[in-house]
Amino acid sequence: MIYPASRTADLMRGLSKHHLEPKRIQFVHSHEKDEASLVLVEALKEGHAQVKILPPFFLYDSSGNYTLAMQGLFK
Repeated sequence: MIYPASRTADLMRGLSKHHLEPKRIQFVHSHEKDEASLVLVEALKEGHAQVKILPPFFLYDSSGNYTLAMQGLFK
């Protein structure tokens, strides 16, 4: 799921309330110097309490172009 990064705590409470455990979390940043704007979360029903934090995902490089990771989403 995709959620505003500033609401991550609310998201985690909501997942727990519905017996969902986060498995992978990745924060999305517009630029390397910016705070995260979104968080991507993969959750599993009745899963064990173990989560993997993935490296941050950056949309734009220092020149203002899409990063290679972002370009890869369009292919």
